[in-house]
Amino acid sequence: MIERDIDHVDAAMTAFVDRFDHPPQSLSELVQAKLLSGIPTEPFGGEYRIDFDHGTVTSSTHPTRLRLHSPPTQ
Repeated sequence: MIERDIDHVDAAMTAFVDRFDHPPQSLSELVQAKLLSGIPTEPFGGEYRIDFDHGTVTSSTHPTRLRLHSPPTQ
């Protein structure tokens, strides 16, 4: 759920930069630009934040993004 929300917000951030030529200063700016209908609720009681150093969105309860598991090759 967190990963889905972050992917959705990341896509909105990319659209924002494409439209305005600079990153948003807050998630609410994405809502004001009508790129998000609202700021998603973080399911573990935390919040989503923009990581300005990396230009990504993180969760306050799960700061590390999930990785896809690939089974070992033989």
